[in-house]
Amino acid sequence: MATETELKLALVPAGIPALLAHPLLSAAPPRRTRLANTYFDTADLGLLARRFAIRLRKAGRRRLVTIKGEAKSPGGLSRRAEWEAEVPGDVLRFDHVDAPELRAELTALLPSLRPVFSTDFLRLTWQVRRGVSTIEVAFDRGRILAVPEDGDPAHPLREAICEVELELLEGQDDDLLALAEALAATLPLLPAPASKAERGYRLYRRERPVPVKVRGNGYLTAATPLEAFRGYAFACLESFNRNAAGFLSAHGGKGAGATDPEFIHQARVALRRLRSALRLFADALPPDYLAHWQPALAALANALGPAREWQVLADDLRRHPSSAQPPRQLARLLAHLARHERQALAHARQVLAAADTTHLVLGFLRATLALPPDQTGVLPGKTTGKDAAPGASRETVTSRALRRAGKSVQRRLARLQKDAASAADRPEALASDWHRLRIAIKRLRYSLDALASQVRPRDLKVWNRHLLPLQDALGQLNDSAVGIAHLRASAPRPDDSLVAPAIARLEGRADALFLILPTLVAPLANLEPPRLKKSGAKNSLNTAG
Repeated sequence: MATETELKLALVPAGIPALLAHPLLSAAPPRRTRLANTYFDTADLGLLARRFAIRLRKAGRRRLVTIKGEAKSPGGLSRRAEWEAEVPGDVLRFDHVDAPELRAELTALLPSLRPVFSTDFLRLTWQVRRGVSTIEVAFDRGRILAVPEDGDPAHPLREAICEVELELLEGQDDDLLALAEALAATLPLLPAPASKAERGYRLYRRERPVPVKVRGNGYLTAATPLEAFRGYAFACLESFNRNAAGFLSAHGGKGAGATDPEFIHQARVALRRLRSALRLFADALPPDYLAHWQPALAALANALGPAREWQVLADDLRRHPSSAQPPRQLARLLAHLARHERQALAHARQVLAAADTTHLVLGFLRATLALPPDQTGVLPGKTTGKDAAPGASRETVTSRALRRAGKSVQRRLARLQKDAASAADRPEALASDWHRLRIAIKRLRYSLDALASQVRPRDLKVWNRHLLPLQDALGQLNDSAVGIAHLRASAPRPDDSLVAPAIARLEGRADALFLILPTLVAPLANLEPPRLKKSGAKNSLNTAG
């Protein structure tokens, strides 16, 4: 068994000549190979459910059977187990799999395996030395073909392939990422989180990319603080990459109506959660790392803000038009909103497709993998051995990062309760005051989500029961305030009859929200701070260890 480490980047077709002439690749001619691959699965797609892939590859006269295990993709750098061997003829064989149980299981499945989709592409490969490493750079151009069960074999579904893969043949991850950064500096490359197999299955099932939330919150268990941060941060980065790719594919010249608003929303949520993780684990991270990445990530999230705001406003007024507006005038208003929405979405596309964004993603991944080893101890739940620090519990050690995270939650909690009490005492509070409260609530929720594996479930349930309705109401209030501002700024005059009815409806909604917010805020003052699961005598979030 081998472990494959690779990074996949989509290449804009217009950049192909620049790739072929790139000084890092043009020293020697590339090796050219035509690759035809057929992927197999059972009728119920059992291999897909287990995150396995079986592929029969035709490369000239050679036939190769490849089995790939589930990919682990920290922020886009994919690692997965791989078994590959040459076979005689177009037949599947698994005798090269050196894991006996897996080999027996695959052999038993052999009669039920059938072709599901195929890929056909020309591959150009270069071997590049970078630092102490040898890296294979492969450029693939071709197509994916799939015939769904209800499809016509004479007219398969197709999807283009135009991507660059960097595979680490020997050496270290940092060199691979340094090479990727060097290529992306002058080439139109974009993070490509979906493998060819994933895209093939999606085509076979007639599925489109869907918005993706940050997955998992169990990174604090049995890990050092740095490992916990990396796991959570890379989950955020993967969510951002997938939502960015989904938005770009959906918005590829098809207009605003083809774009699910959730792509931009979840991309921004992923960035906010990532920034929250930087705050939570600040004690385990170098100051210069924090000083660089906090503002860089904030700037990217802010650049996507207008697209999200115009999408929300346009969708809201399409769904809930003002009854005081005549139909013809309403049609003009919706056309006015659609024009601004298209402009904002086009700007978001430029931001996400820009070299600066790819550079940020690759740079963050590289910098995070290169963080110095963590010496702050292990997290609750991991037993210490004879090498534990003097005076430490032999069952568990409360890490400095977890204590820091707990204190951060409590500080946010105290500020939130103070702001909430102040806001509740002033029902006439401005939307900006409530917006600050909303930000505090979101940061608290992100902190609790990151700590969820360590916090008592009943505490999370109680806090979410109170925070979620309040956050939703504050979100609607913020959407109303932002929508009013956009409508006024986009109209020729503040009292323009085109936007006046819509402004009046949003102001009415804000007034109604102001009336219920004090009721939603009041319970926060009586809630106790969330506490850790019991792992010893003490379990408060601010336990000193």
